[in-house]
Amino acid sequence: MHKILTAFLCMTIIVVWGISLGMADDEATSNSEDTMCIPLGILSLEPPDTVEAKRSPVDFPHALHFNLACMECHHQWTAEEEPIQSCGTSGCHELEAPPEPDSGDDAIMYYKNAFHDLCLGCHREIKALNKKVAMTMGGSEEQVKTTGPTGCILCHPK
Repeated sequence: MHKILTAFLCMTIIVVWGISLGMADDEATSNSEDTMCIPLGILSLEPPDTVEAKRSPVDFPHALHFNLACMECHHQWTAEEEPIQSCGTSGCHELEAPPEPDSGDDAIMYYKNAFHDLCLGCHREIKALNKKVAMTMGGSEEQVKTTGPTGCILCHPK
């Protein structure tokens, strides 16, 4: 009888503890101010609405980049209470055309340069590192993980 009572008491404690954890989790997720929404699917990267696109939008697999710190791309985000802003936000990469030489504008302020420098630069860096790894493995590049695209048509299909 003592074992049954002890088992019942343990089960009651576990159930009460589980319910309280569930309630705490529901409370935390229901408070939208404390919840950060991270898009998991494919994001479409396009020029600003005021710019006529010369190439197709880029399908960006956001979830494939979760091994990077958010600030690698969202470099002005402070991870505090403010939401992540788009690249075209005032003060970021807001130029809609390449800056004129000697204008004093930094070329990275042009949204297209920002994407190309960051995305292609990172992919080319990874590709170079992978090539070094392949060389240490007897020159077989099939044994190392591929990187993202490093050319135009892989990002901008017709």
